[in-house]
Amino acid sequence: MIKRLKGKKYINQLFKHQKRLAYKPLQLIFKRVNDNDSKIGVSVPKRKVALAVNRNRLKRQMREAIRLNPEINQLKYNYHMMWVYHGNSKSYDYKRISISVDKIIKKLKENE
Repeated sequence: MIKRLKGKKYINQLFKHQKRLAYKPLQLIFKRVNDNDSKIGVSVPKRKVALAVNRNRLKRQMREAIRLNPEINQLKYNYHMMWVYHGNSKSYDYKRISISVDKIIKKLKENE
């Protein structure tokens, strides 16, 4: 089961002991944990996307692409993950986000 990554403590630990994978327009920052549950956070920087409406739309699209990806539940280990959007503010294409999630998850599975 995948939960939302919340709390300053968990997020600070994640950014302190991090590993990164990227495939445009997304970047995955992850840390392997011993917990029973994986936790996922989603971030769209205000510098990249100025309007809150567009930031929220991108976050919803990212969460949906992650949720619909069947391989994320087949990972050997549990991870805390932060998905960060690093694309242009003009591209809000769900298909592109979904492809990026697929490629990053495949890279993660290869590195396990």
